[in-house]
Amino acid sequence: MIVSSAVVPMMRVGFLPVIQRPITERATVRHCLTNVQSLRRVLNQESLAIWCDEGVFALAVDIYLHETNKFSDLFLCMAL
Repeated sequence: MIVSSAVVPMMRVGFLPVIQRPITERATVRHCLTNVQSLRRVLNQESLAIWCDEGVFALAVDIYLHETNKFSDLFLCMAL
């Protein structure tokens, strides 16, 4: 018989609100980036990664490049 006793640290999981607007609009993506920043602060994290599909990633990167100082705590990733 194999017995394992692993200590698993407590994790905190956060969910963002449902997006009520088209995600293909720049204003919607910017709103989502701002929501993720709020979540990062609540979770007391220095930075947070965001995974996006190609269309959202293109908009998010454009916003990030125009407002680098505002969103410097976010790490944008493109999902495949």
